[in-house]
Amino acid sequence: KTSLLSALYAAGPIEADEASVANTDLLTLAHDGLPVFRRKIGMIFQDFRLFEDKTARANLYMVMKATGWTEEEEIKNRILEVLEAVGLSDKLKAMPGELSGGEQQRFDI
Repeated sequence: KTSLLSALYAAGPIEADEASVANTDLLTLAHDGLPVFRRKIGMIFQDFRLFEDKTARANLYMVMKATGWTEEEEIKNRILEVLEAVGLSDKLKAMPGELSGGEQQRFDI
């Protein structure tokens, strides 16, 4: 399962003649195109990790910056939108240790 999902997420080598996910050819996908591609799909890893010294908001902010988001206002609005969607809008300033395991996993999306 892990190898298949890693391949679908373009997180490892693909040994096939054809590989396409979400209308994206994984064999020709450039490294700098990964953030945009990965925003089209979603994965929740079983071994999620949040930075223990950062608030929930700061954890989400770091992921968004790392996946190509650049506009600060868009980042702020998207964080609020996502937290509202997963029922965690009241946990914006919480530290990971203050969150239950389920809440941490929802933050890791």
